Parts: sequence; structure tokens; C-alpha cells
Amino acid sequence: MEKPEGSPPSLVSREASAASAAGSKDKRAARSGDLPAHAVAMALTKAPASRCPRTGGLFALRVDVSPPVAAPVSCRTWDCPTCRHVKALAAFAVVSDGIARYQAAGTRVRFLTLTDGEGSMTVPELYAAWSRFRQRMRRREMLDEYALAIEVGSRLHLHACITGRFIDQAHELVPHAEAAGFGRIADIRAVPPLARADTLAGYITRAEKSSDALQLARYLTKSTAEELRDRGAKRVRPLRVSRKWEGGGLTEGWARVKREWYGESEGKWEVVHASQYRPQLERLERMRLVAARPSLEDVATDLLAA
Repeated sequence: MEKPEGSPPSLVSREASAASAAGSKDKRAARSGDLPAHAVAMALTKAPASRCPRTGGLFALRVDVSPPVAAPVSCRTWDCPTCRHVKALAAFAVVSDGIARYQAAGTRVRFLTLTDGEGSMTVPELYAAWSRFRQRMRRREMLDEYALAIEVGSRLHLHACITGRFIDQAHELVPHAEAAGFGRIADIRAVPPLARADTLAGYITRAEKSSDALQLARYLTKSTAEELRDRGAKRVRPLRVSRKWEGGGLTEGWARVKREWYGESEGKWEVVHASQYRPQLERLERMRLVAARPSLEDVATDLLAA
């Protein structure tokens, strides 16, 4: 999965070596070792602390600006108890922007729920039923693009924001859902209007009026990676979007969240460890001159709390 050019690294070993390789190509380029230690320590202190348990102490440091800018490194996996909330926040951005773009173009968006009728479906079986359902509905021009999430409970549920023509719940949705392998419990309703926002914060403030995107994101955090694997998931990927979904994919959503939270992402970044600057960090902590921003994980967790 390709990361947007210039954005802060998120996967530790691969991206640290990539940053080193990039630096070796241009010996005149700025490097973390060329910067005053106190300036780097100040940047690390200002950076929001990461709650990711797998990358403690690692930071992405932008070295081509003065003063330097730092962002915490995260593992970016659904397995991580903290990063999955940030990924869900990225999903919220993807779904919100898609809804707003479609509605601005005059396309109706609906919120669809399908369920496992017998209560014995595995995740692969649920996705297979969705594939059959999607094909049936597309042949009838009832479904075009979608963004979907899986909810694990006593039985599996599939929730999706979809575009397409009007679907009668009793006479069209339920028969096609049953024919595809889902249960009779199925629901579809219109998504309320959502004005497009230039920032993630703008969509967050609009969430009260149109909470469908937020609700879809919350479903992503209700189910842990272990629960999905217990239901037969070979790959933990609780969010899926169609190729032409207007809001883009999760990679774009993640880059947007990180860019808005940590600032401008273009430039040269290196991975450093806080232990390299322990004396300077301890001095700043004693002086208490700098207040770090809240962690992105904490912001995501608070927003997605049901």
C-alpha cells in the first residue's frame, strides 16, 4: 500500500531504512545529525505522544525546516488497540467525504444494513454473500458505489453507505438479501444531507446532523482483530470501499488525518528515537517550557466513543 509522497513514516523498519537511503543520495540534504540537539528535543517535546505500544519512543522528524517538526511513529494496524481507533477516524474521513461529494453532485446516498440470518456465518461467508448481493443489485442498477463495515456481535452484521437508485425495502431489498445468503432482517434508509468540509474537523462538527459516517466508523472499533479472526477472517480489513468511492480509500484517509493533525507533510523526514536526546528531553521536562498536544489516538478514541 503506497504512502503519499513526503508524509511522515508510519512503519518503522522499512521506512527508517528508506529515509536513510534517501538521505545518502543527496549528501547536501539536511539530516537529523546536523541539527542542534536541543532543537530536535524541542520538536519531540511539542509532538503529540503516541499511544502505539509497538513504536514507543520513535518519531518522524522533518529535518529540512527550521525549527524541525516531529510526529510520532505508529504501527498503523487494525491489531493495535490504539492505532485501530486512528484507522477508524481515517475511515470516518473517507466515508464523510464520499457522502458529501455524492450529495453535492445530486446523488442520493443510503445507509444499508444486512445480517447473518442463521447466526453461523463466518467473515469470508459474509463477504461472499455481499459479493452475490452486490452483483444482483448492480445488474438492476440499484447499487453503484459503497463503503462498508462489519460488526461482530451474537451474529455478523454488514453496514454500508451506498449509491444507486431507490430500493424498496420489503419488495426488493429483503428478497435479494435472502437470495444472496443474508437473513430477512435488512434495513435501508436515506442518509441525511452532509455539507462538504475542507477539513476533518469540519466533518466532526457536522457529525451530529449526519452521524451515519461516524456510526460506520464506530462499528470498526467495536470488533477487535481477535473477534474477526475467531469468525474466520484471514485478513483483518473491516472497512471496504468500492474502487470509485468518491471519498477515496483508507490510505488516503490515513494520510489526511495525519496531515491535518501534524501539519504540512511535504519535505524530508527521518526516523529518530527519543533515547538519542534523553539529556535534552529531561532538561526540558524539568523546565516545563513546552506542552505537548494531545495524542491523535486519544482524540480518535474520544470521538468514536459510543
